[in-house]
This record gives sequence, structure tokens and C-alpha cells, in this order.
Amino acid sequence: MELHEVKITGLGRSSEVELIPIGDIHLGTINCDLDELRRTIKYVESHSSAYWLGMGDFCECIRHQDHRRFDPRTIPPRHLARLGDIAASEREELEEILFPILNDKKCWGLHGGNHEEDLYKYYGEDIIGQLCRAYGLRDLGYQALTRVRFSRSSSGNIKTYVIHSQHGHGGGRKVGAKLNLLRDLPANINADVHIMGHVHDRIIDDAVQLELSSDSLRLEAREKVFGITGTFYRTYQEGITNYAEKRNYPPTPIGCIKITFAPWSNRHKLHIEKLRA
Repeated sequence: MELHEVKITGLGRSSEVELIPIGDIHLGTINCDLDELRRTIKYVESHSSAYWLGMGDFCECIRHQDHRRFDPRTIPPRHLARLGDIAASEREELEEILFPILNDKKCWGLHGGNHEEDLYKYYGEDIIGQLCRAYGLRDLGYQALTRVRFSRSSSGNIKTYVIHSQHGHGGGRKVGAKLNLLRDLPANINADVHIMGHVHDRIIDDAVQLELSSDSLRLEAREKVFGITGTFYRTYQEGITNYAEKRNYPPTPIGCIKITFAPWSNRHKLHIEKLRA
């Protein structure tokens, strides 16, 4: 578990801050939707109040020694030409695409996914560590708690939120199973936002937790949001048969979710929705 803190200053009473979790890109396979990825990056780059969090599985990271998963028919020519260092080739393209937002002014940190974990465990290549060191970003490991502190420019008033984020695991094929997994996230961890990737779906949910006010005998309702953060991996592509098709996985929506923080709003201080990039 990694612990991290982010500070956003200079806000006004009506300010809103957006967080876009980006992950499960699977760059290095023909099934990766690069056009939608570029639209998402452009959205984060062009909105001054938008930030992003890396959710893992950025690259396929499957080397030719991996006899179970490697399939040259699913690899774009750019990477097929570099089989000896295919993970490095994928990382270089990822850097090119993410470059406009690959900095500590826009990014709140990067998680590794199971694809990066396997690459590191079996071949000693640390893609996430390389990116974090090169661009001054926080390596959030597989799971993290991030405290975000928003402060007003005029009064210095501070509002704090806690984000519980992880690449994720398991899930099952049915939406209900994935939603149950999502709702189980806060069972042992108290946070305002719970997000995970891995299961290649885009699901949002919210809830209210009642608590006694800390400064008076008054009942307070605290908003909480949950999200499975989406993917850029198209399950089915014409003329290509991949491992997902062989296992008869259902097609999934492409793209991300968006979490909006409005710390000094009189109504919705926390909101989650599907990103329309």
C-alpha cells in the first residue's frame, strides 16, 4: 500500500477539479484504440482543471518467451520489428502519446498493472519505475491511498478528500459480479473515492454514509463514489483473433470515467460520470 498526498491551491468558491483515471490501455496490441486514447489525453491537456491518475496495464508487455500469451499476429508492425526489446518499444510509444500530460503538474501518480508486474517479475524490466523516474511522478504500486487537499486562494480554507485506487483483480464476466467487487472495495478502507481497473469495463456507482458531526450533535451525510475505470482494449477486431475472443469475453465500452470535486459547492461536492472526451 502506497500513501501519497496531492495539494491543489488557488481555488475559488465555485471551483471544480476533475480527475480522469486512465488505464488498461494495452498498447502494443492491434486491439488498442489509439484514437480514443489520444482524445482522452487531449481532454486532460486542454482543461486546466483536469488531472489524471494512471491505473496500470499501460502496455501489453508480453515477450516472445511467453509461450502462453505471445501471438505475433496481434502485434503492430512497429513493435513486431523489435521482438528482442518489445516492452521498451511499447514504453517509448506510450511516452510519445502521453507526453503532453506526463508531468507532475497534471499527473497524480502511476499504478502498475498485472502486465507490468509480470514483466518485472519474470524479466526484470520496470516500466512504471522508469516512467516515474524520468518524469518526476509518484509510483503508486498496485494499491494506494491518496489524500488530496484543496485550498481557497482568498480564505485559505482547506477541504480534504481521500482516494483509494488500485489496478484491481478478478471480477467475473457479468456486470453484477463486477459491481459487487466494486462495492466490496470500501469494506476495509475508509475513503471518499474508490476506483479500480483490470476488469475492462466502465462502471460507476455512488453511496451516502451517515456520520455524527465532529463539531456538533448533528447528522451528516458523506458522499462516496465508486468506479471501474474503463479500458482502451477492443475485445473484437476484424481480421484478428486474440485471447479475449478465444475466451468469448463480451465486448466492452471504450474510454474512461471522470470524478469531479466541487469542495465548496452547496450541493454535489463529489460526482462521478463517464467521460465524454
